[in-house]
Amino acid sequence: MESSIKEFYMSEKQKIKVIYIVGSGRSGSTILDRILSSSPKIFSVGEFKTLKQYIDRRDEKRPKKNPHNYKTTSGVSISEDSFWSDLAKMIKEDDIRIYDKNMEIDRFRIILKIIFKRKLRINPFNDGKIYGHILTKAKKEKNETVDYILDSSKDFKRLLYLWASDNVDLYVIHNIRDARGQISSCSKRGFDWLKFFFEWLFLNITASIFLKNYIDEDRRVTLSYDMFAKKPEKYLKKLNEKFNLDLDVKNYIDKVRKEKYYSFSGNGKVKNYDFKGVVYEKKWKKRMPVWKNFIIGILAFIPNRIWVYGRKR
Repeated sequence: MESSIKEFYMSEKQKIKVIYIVGSGRSGSTILDRILSSSPKIFSVGEFKTLKQYIDRRDEKRPKKNPHNYKTTSGVSISEDSFWSDLAKMIKEDDIRIYDKNMEIDRFRIILKIIFKRKLRINPFNDGKIYGHILTKAKKEKNETVDYILDSSKDFKRLLYLWASDNVDLYVIHNIRDARGQISSCSKRGFDWLKFFFEWLFLNITASIFLKNYIDEDRRVTLSYDMFAKKPEKYLKKLNEKFNLDLDVKNYIDKVRKEKYYSFSGNGKVKNYDFKGVVYEKKWKKRMPVWKNFIIGILAFIPNRIWVYGRKR
């Protein structure tokens, strides 16, 4: 194991290109992740924020679900998948500090600094080392053209830590979906819709300000999932040009079907189903009660106009 670890570790000075998808839950990030990972330049690690829960065999926010039972799209438990089990073993043996999604941060202080564009002091994790391992192995598993690691964790905290890492060359996709569609999707899982709305609003405002103040324009994209679902090829072409991804836009459906997908987290239905393309989902309009649609429509009118249905989208 020692020789393989040394082989996978990359130079501390070498930066790993990471495309990070930030946004709130049920926003279409898993399907976007699947499409982007069909590029020969991209290797997806899915919602990488759950890795520590898998290694520790715990998830404090979802105690009834054992993360160790997560499976890859091939139906193999990640404890039996050589790609992930080797990575987990390496992290445990070398006691590498990795991101913990349950860790609390001083949000108020950080948000004030973001708004006023102050210097942020964040102690990063060993993401460069871990991504270096993944990138080296991905070149063997997928092909030598892999240049980017794709992380669709969505978590804003994780974005901050990646930004603070000296070993990460960061690119960001801010993925936003109409609040009504997201709330309708989350309501089926028992979420408090009003609480979710304000979390949706808070996250997207914070992410928008952070990206504008701290990420160069050529390294960030704001993507309306609703507009993307209507015309996927148009927006995939834009992403292609922005980040130089080598996506086969015209044949992306066939590419996704053929591509081996390593992610073990994210929306299970999207992750494992037979991909037939991106569908603009309208069922929420009929499923959501009229009164709730009206209230959320009023609350989200301006944010939806700015982020989701703006003219520039």
